[in-house]
Amino acid sequence: CVTGLSTHHVGERFQHSPTTISKYFRKMVNFFSSDPFYSSNVQLPTVDTPVATKILDDCRFRYFSDCVGAVDGTHIHAFVLAEEHANMRNRK
Repeated sequence: CVTGLSTHHVGERFQHSPTTISKYFRKMVNFFSSDPFYSSNVQLPTVDTPVATKILDDCRFRYFSDCVGAVDGTHIHAFVLAEEHANMRNRK
């Protein structure tokens, strides 16, 4: 499995240059995010879509009960006080 690895590591694993890995990764992202694939295979939830029981039954999600949107690794641009910068650096 090559999930989460750099293009250098993936290139080493498959014996291709990082440039080649990046080139084909971009092609795959463009394919999966454009029509006709995206419109025929991706269904976004509606207001009436129920929340999965896996989420409702997991105690880790109780802190997000009033949040709007998805908790899926999306980067959320946020600001902290200057004195807190060192504590927050490189945090996900």
